[in-house]
Amino acid sequence: MGPCALSTCYTGENGMLKTPDNQTRTLNGSELVRVCNESASGNYSCCNAEGKCLEQFFEAKAFAEDQVSECVAGNVTMEFKPDILKDEEVKSYTWIWDQGHESFHMFAKFEPNVSTDLITYFEDFHRLTGRIFHNPKEPTTINITDLRESDEAKYYLEIRYANFENYTGYNIYLIVKGVCFDDPVEIKGCNVTTCYTGEHGILKIPCNLTEVVNGSKLVKVCDESASGNYSCCNAAGICQEQVLKVIEDTTPLDDEPGSPVIITTLIIVLVIAVGVVMTAWVLLFLKRRREVPGFKQ
Repeated sequence: MGPCALSTCYTGENGMLKTPDNQTRTLNGSELVRVCNESASGNYSCCNAEGKCLEQFFEAKAFAEDQVSECVAGNVTMEFKPDILKDEEVKSYTWIWDQGHESFHMFAKFEPNVSTDLITYFEDFHRLTGRIFHNPKEPTTINITDLRESDEAKYYLEIRYANFENYTGYNIYLIVKGVCFDDPVEIKGCNVTTCYTGEHGILKIPCNLTEVVNGSKLVKVCDESASGNYSCCNAAGICQEQVLKVIEDTTPLDDEPGSPVIITTLIIVLVIAVGVVMTAWVLLFLKRRREVPGFKQ
C-alpha cells in the first residue's frame, strides 16, 4: 500500500512464491505480496502444487510528498495533493500509516460512490478514535485533533480508480512538536498565545509560579504585572520560552486631546457660536437704527 505495489498470490495448499532474487517461499493457501522499494521490484511467480504458475511484474512507486509540522495537543489538517487522473472515476481514497521498517497499516478509507462517511480501521491500534475527521467535499484531506507524539509518522493517500488498474498517491510526513507556543497575537489590548505540552505539562510564569497544563493552555497577559518570561514545558522537561508583555495602544481615545472626533466637535461648536454672535449683533444694530428719529425702513 502507499508507495508499495500490492497483490495476493493464491495457490491452495503446498504452493510456492518465486521472487526476483530467485528465492522461493512455501504457501499454504495465499500470501500478500508487497513491493515497497526498488530492490524488491521485478517478476514474481505464483505457483500451485502442480507446478502451474502465474507471473506478475511488480514495481515500487515513488509518490510526491510533503511535510507538515504541528504542536502536540493541537490539530492538524493534512491536505494530500495527488495527481488524480481527470478522465477516470475515483473508486476509493485510502490512507495508510507507515511505522517504518516496511510496516504499513490502513487506517481510513473513503468510497464516494458508496457513502459520504469515512470508514476507519484499527482505531484501538492507532488511538485515533474520535480524533479523525473528513469532509466528503474535500476528499483528499483529513483532519486529526488532539495530536499526540505517537501520531508522528509518514502518511500515504492511495487513490484507486473504477475502470483503471493503476493507482496514484501522495505522501505526507507529519512532525509533532513535543512542546511549543503559538505566535502571540493582540486581542483587546492583551498579548495572547497558547502553550502546548501534551499531558502532565507545566507553564512557568513570572514570579516563579507554575501552572499545570494537560494538553494546552491559553495564556493572556493584560497588565504590566503579568509581563515577563513564560516557559512552556512538557512532561519530559523540554521547555520553550516566550516573552509576553502588554501591548501599548498608541491609538488616541475619543476623549484624548488630538482625537479627530474632539477636533471636529470643537470646530462645529466654534462655528455655531460665531453664527449666534453675528446674528445677535445684526439684530441689535437693526433695533438701534429703528430708534433713531427720522429712520425709515
